[in-house]
Amino acid sequence: MTTSQKTINLVVHVEGGLVQAVYTDSSLNIRVSIQDFDIEGADLDELATLPNGAEFLGHIEQAIRDNPHVDAVFAAFDQAIECDRKEDSAQENYLKTHGKFCPNCGSMNIESPGSMEADGNLVWSFVTCMDCSSTWQDNYRLESFSDLDATTLKVIKSDSERGYWSNQNRWSFDVASASKFSLAGVLAANLPMSLGNDAEFIDLADAQDYLSTELSVGDEVFWNDPDQGISSGIYKIHTIHTESGKLLHSSDVCFLKNDAGSEAEVIAHELS
Repeated sequence: MTTSQKTINLVVHVEGGLVQAVYTDSSLNIRVSIQDFDIEGADLDELATLPNGAEFLGHIEQAIRDNPHVDAVFAAFDQAIECDRKEDSAQENYLKTHGKFCPNCGSMNIESPGSMEADGNLVWSFVTCMDCSSTWQDNYRLESFSDLDATTLKVIKSDSERGYWSNQNRWSFDVASASKFSLAGVLAANLPMSLGNDAEFIDLADAQDYLSTELSVGDEVFWNDPDQGISSGIYKIHTIHTESGKLLHSSDVCFLKNDAGSEAEVIAHELS
C-alpha cells in the first residue's frame, strides 16, 4: 500500500502501558488527546469528564515531526510511504540555513513576533514572509542543557533493610530506585521504620547499591575471576574488610580461600 503526503501518518510510542510520545511525518501543528477509560485507582484531580458525564484519564501530546522514525515504523508493517520530495528538499534547505530564508520564495525578508508557544517537549513560533506573504511555523525541540547548578540530594539508607527507601516500593537494593530528597524535602520528611531502627539520610553521591543477599564470614560463594575466569570456582569467605563485618555493597572487599589452598582478595560484585 502506498500513501501520498496528503495522508498524515502518526506513530504512537507506548511503553509500560503509558504513551511516551507521538511522532508524525507532517509539518502541520498536530496535537493528540490521549483518552483512557481505565480509571481504577486514579486520583480525582487526574480525571477529565465528557459532556455525557463519562470520566477518563488522559493528557494532550504534541506530535513531534520525525520522518525517518515514522517511515521505519510503517515499513515494519510493510506499508510504504511516498514522501513529497519537494517539501522534504525545502525542509532540508531551511534547516541548513538555520531558518534565514522563506521556504517558499527564498526571501530573507521574514519576520516573527518573537513570542513562542510550548506544549510538552515541543516549542514553536509563527513566521511570515514579508515579500510573498507565506506563513509557517518554526518548530524547536529540546537539545540539551548546560550550566547546571545542582543542589545536593539525599536518600534514606538502612543497613538492616539492606536498601534505600522508595516512596513507591519501600526498601530497594539499588540507588536508582530510591526516592531523592532536596534539603527542603529532608526537613519535611519523616524517616520510615526499619528493622534495626537505623534509617538515616545520606548524600546521594555517597550511596552504593546493596547486594541482594547479605554475606558473612564462612559463607560459601562462587567467585567469577575477572582475569578470564582462570581461578573461578567455589570459595569460602575468610575475612571481610568492612566496619560491619558483612558484605552489604557491591564495592565491599573480602578475602577468600578454597579447599585447594587458593586465596584471593575480591570485590563483592564478582561473587555469586
